[in-house]
Amino acid sequence: MNWKTVEGTSLETAINAFQDQSGITVNVQPTPTQDYETKMRTLLASGTTPNVMRINNDFVRGYSLANQLLDLRPYIEASGLDAADYNEHPFNFPVQPDGSPSA
Repeated sequence: MNWKTVEGTSLETAINAFQDQSGITVNVQPTPTQDYETKMRTLLASGTTPNVMRINNDFVRGYSLANQLLDLRPYIEASGLDAADYNEHPFNFPVQPDGSPSA
C-alpha cells in the first residue's frame, strides 16, 4: 500500500526486479494521501493488512507498540545485508540503545 501510484518511478523498477527475481506478484494499492491513514488503521484493525505498506515515521512507534509491525531483523540478519547501509550511505531510523524506536 502506498499513497502514490508507482508507474514511471524507481519504486516500479524495484517492484519489477523483485517480481522477476522472486516470482512473487506485487499488487500496489495506491491510496490518496488524505485517506491513507484511515484506510491503514481500518486494515490493521480488521487483520487484513497488506504485506508491505508505507508509513510515516510518526506512526512507527504506535504500530510497533500495538504489535502491528513485523520485526524484520531476523530476515535482514539471515540475508547478510547491512540494514544501516543503503546505496553505500548510512540509513536507519533513530533508535534507543536497546533497539526500540525513538519517541
